[in-house]
Amino acid sequence: LIVNMSPDGTKILFSVDSTSGTTLFIHDLNSEETTEIPFTTLAEKCTWTPDNITLFCAAPYDVEEGIVPDDWYKGIISFSDDIWSYNTETKTPQLVYDAEANETSFDAINLSTNDGQNMILFTDKNTLILWGLTL
Repeated sequence: LIVNMSPDGTKILFSVDSTSGTTLFIHDLNSEETTEIPFTTLAEKCTWTPDNITLFCAAPYDVEEGIVPDDWYKGIISFSDDIWSYNTETKTPQLVYDAEANETSFDAINLSTNDGQNMILFTDKNTLILWGLTL
């Protein structure tokens, strides 16, 4: 179980790992509603926008064989990620950056958005290179 709290503390993003894979959920503490996110990733590979409405996540399009998340934390396996957004009000996912189609590979960590929410910043876990993508 990996947890990522919204900035205002009203929503909890969490991922659950099982033998069938990783599943991502949002739990709204006000409504007590839990919603499954339609893409697969670890909650820590996501960042909230300051308005608590949008999530940006690095979601693997390619995962090496291994035990997730344990082997990923140990550096035994790595992911090749796309960047997705998810609107928590409309429950709408959107592919923001298709890394595979752009023949790009990164394992994104430490995601954040700038104040204008027109850029996403992250570090490639494998190379420690800082990336910036215009939204």
